[in-house]
Formats: sequence, C-alpha cells, structure tokens
Amino acid sequence: LEALEEGASEVLVEPRGARASLRFRVRGELRKEREVAHDVASTLADRLCELAHDSSPDDAKDAKVRVGHARCEVSGLPVALDFRILRTALGPSVAIELEAEDAGRQDDLSHLGLSLDALAAFEAVIARTGAARAGGIIVVAGPPHGGK
Repeated sequence: LEALEEGASEVLVEPRGARASLRFRVRGELRKEREVAHDVASTLADRLCELAHDSSPDDAKDAKVRVGHARCEVSGLPVALDFRILRTALGPSVAIELEAEDAGRQDDLSHLGLSLDALAAFEAVIARTGAARAGGIIVVAGPPHGGK
C-alpha cells in the first residue's frame, strides 16, 4: 500500500545476513531502504509463487530464478505484479514490478490525490449511491478558498 501511494514502480526485498532490506523504486530512483525481518523475503517469495499465474513446468519451480505474474487487491485496488525471485545463499531476493490495473482509465478518481484507503472508501460511497451507474455527479462544497 505504501509503495503504491508513493507511486513506486518496483519493490525490492533483498537478504542482508540476519536481516533483509526493503526498497522502493520511485521515478527511477531507489529509495526508502529499511531493514525488515529476514523471513519477510522468504514469506513474500512463497506467497508470490502461490498467487502466480504462470505456465512454468514443475521442474522450473526449483530454478535459481523464478519469474511470474500475479494479481491481487490492495485496499480494494486491483494490482498487477510481475516478479522475479532469485534464490541466493542468504535467502531469496525478490523484485516486484507493480502497476495499478486501472491506472490508464480515463474515468478513474486516482488523480484526486487521495490515499488508496480514502479512494477505496470514496468509490464505495459512489457505488452505493448509484451515481456512477446513472451517470450522475457528486458535488463537494465548502467555504471559498477552503481547498475543496
């Protein structure tokens, strides 16, 4: 969720001895390096392999490099994941390219600048009111110069 909110195109989890490193690639720049528990990379690699939509033969599942594609939902937003898992002596190194699946839509609300949680809640309200189906609008009003 944090990676998507920051506009990251890639998430990297790399083993570093007793700990692992977590970094985001945002607009081509690697940033936000932080330490996470060593088993995060292993757990993530296992979960990605469970979610994977690939046609790898069974013998490829134990290869040194595993490549796959998966889809999941993050706070109600569908996300496509292309991942690479490199098995190293320290544990798996995971690289995930992520993309919100509706990023190219013209009718989405992502340009409003809301967090993904707020955006999901707002879209749920719109769906409940039926405004989206009826082609209606929602008007947000406030005081002049109130930053609406």
